Amino acid sequence: MNQKIRSLTDLAFQAISGERTLCKCCSNLAPLFGRVDFQKSCEEHNGVFLPSSGIMVPYYRCEACGFLFTRFFDHWTDEEFQGHVYNEAYPAVDPEFANVRPTSWAKAITDAFPNHLSEIEALDWGGGTGRLAELLQAHGVRRAETWEPFNLTFAAQPKGDFNLVSCIEVLEHLPDPKAGIRSLVRSLRTEGAVLISTLLQPTNIREIGTAWWYLAPRNGHISLHSAKSLELIFKGQGCHLKTVMPHVHWAWRQVPFYLKNQAEVAKQIQPI
Repeated sequence: MNQKIRSLTDLAFQAISGERTLCKCCSNLAPLFGRVDFQKSCEEHNGVFLPSSGIMVPYYRCEACGFLFTRFFDHWTDEEFQGHVYNEAYPAVDPEFANVRPTSWAKAITDAFPNHLSEIEALDWGGGTGRLAELLQAHGVRRAETWEPFNLTFAAQPKGDFNLVSCIEVLEHLPDPKAGIRSLVRSLRTEGAVLISTLLQPTNIREIGTAWWYLAPRNGHISLHSAKSLELIFKGQGCHLKTVMPHVHWAWRQVPFYLKNQAEVAKQIQPI
């Protein structure tokens, strides 16, 4: 790491908190939704609980678009994310990250478009270890690249544009959703699509509250979309959005060749 990172206690002391803030998606009022311990992870869904840190992370939910988020991480450096979230202990809170998820998504994509693989040029945006792009290339995709700011191997933005940009379990990690999605679609060819995996809030989110398993600061899940907020933010980048499952979405400016006349394919694409 290039600089000394602040302790979690210091970062918490400097974090923005309060009873309300402005929505990061639409700038409307977002009251406090609740607070959770920093150690809350997605693995609690599977009965695995980490020791409490004693540091509480506030989440807010927009009254207009329903975006659910925290500002706890807004002032963090990349080094601090690597030190406190994406560190050597991260696999314990996201065991599917390294191999299971990229393998299942590679199969889903290549099974969906077997007749177009030689024409697809893909970018896995926020691609972690680079495994998904590696598997796509191995299965016949014409070009497959990875961009991942927390992996030095893939930290440089690949040159050119792409007709398929995958964004698998990334949007929920963005502290600045507008800037992040603007960067995401910048790599997209006019005739191309973004394949997104991020779980939308359930309809009874108010009832579930902060107990929702996907609300997990230890995983870096800090931007949790409603259907309205996700559509709003892609519309701001000139993209149409289609949600085909609660965790699977397509966005495009102009429908690409591999989706034309294949309306059912978009509904079927999903990991194992």
